[in-house]
Amino acid sequence: MSLSSRAAWIQASAADEGSTARTRQALAHYFGQVEARAPGAVMAALFTEDLVFDIPSPSVAIPWSGSLRTREQLADFIDSYRAGVVPLRFELKQFIVEGSHAIVLGELTLWLRETRHYLHAEFASHYTLRDDLISQLKIYERTRALGTAEQTALNLPDDPEALSLTVGGRY
Repeated sequence: MSLSSRAAWIQASAADEGSTARTRQALAHYFGQVEARAPGAVMAALFTEDLVFDIPSPSVAIPWSGSLRTREQLADFIDSYRAGVVPLRFELKQFIVEGSHAIVLGELTLWLRETRHYLHAEFASHYTLRDDLISQLKIYERTRALGTAEQTALNLPDDPEALSLTVGGRY
């Protein structure tokens, strides 16, 4: 990015206060519904019809990872996710909001009913809003506990060298 385009980007943020305020308000409502443990259909209604919901790194061991593209899929996901976990702690640590975009950093601790284990994860999430609805949500969470769960579920060796040989070479 050139210096002049960077300066234009910085100046554009001051002119975008209305959009930023609407994004903050929409996310305050969203997180209020999260805290209230609203049903999946209520949560999905906070998203656009053509939503993009993605938790990258789909995994057999982490059933809530992957992509969703419809409100119905999202509602089902939220309801089944909530049925499988007992939330113990959900803390939002930092918000960065500009225009129709927001980055949220936080931590959560869950009890996983199926495995009967605790899971602690730090996360970063990127929200994009359109017409005061969430059009895109990407959640990035990766912890040692998740890596260990994946390793156990897939019966992978502890030694990374052995793993690289298993999948076809060193990297």
